[in-house]
Amino acid sequence: MKLEKMKKTAGILYTITNILRILVIIAFVVVILAAALFFFTPGPMIPEGIVTTSLSIGDVTLHLAEGAAVGTIDKTQISIVLAFAAVILLLTLYGMRMVKQVLQPMKEGRPFDESIADSLRRLGHVVLASGIVSCVLAYLTQWSMLGVIDYKELFNPALVIGVEIRSSFSITFIFVALALYLMSYVFRYGSELQRESDETL
Repeated sequence: MKLEKMKKTAGILYTITNILRILVIIAFVVVILAAALFFFTPGPMIPEGIVTTSLSIGDVTLHLAEGAAVGTIDKTQISIVLAFAAVILLLTLYGMRMVKQVLQPMKEGRPFDESIADSLRRLGHVVLASGIVSCVLAYLTQWSMLGVIDYKELFNPALVIGVEIRSSFSITFIFVALALYLMSYVFRYGSELQRESDETL
């Protein structure tokens, strides 16, 4: 009974993963087209003044007066940010492939198949790489924003109406990767026990 429930749940998760994979592929194509459009289209594509109500500089957010224009965006910087976003989406696609390889034996009633341990280990690699690339992307995004600011305007008391400081540093992805590595060893041990049991029978 429990095996049938696991097979059904794994099948549902497999279908959901396939749907999410299609959405990520669409997002990847949109990001690549946007990056190419920004980089290769001649002439200005971005308004001269960036109008916003808040501006993040690392962990500091400045709340600006209504209709404030703080600078302009460089096309190359936006293209670099979009390129890194595309890398994250590619890693996500690879991660989803690993998830499907974990779910495939489970939905066939083989929870301790040897391939699951390998797929979990590779999924841990993907989570670790994605976390590092995400940190780089966050840095590049901030770098792009810092490049557009007219700093003289930020000292104008009529422009800046509030300041908020927060901490955004996170190493959660490291713990997720470690958990996946640990699970891969558990599943490998389970597959060895299963093999020994089958040989005994």
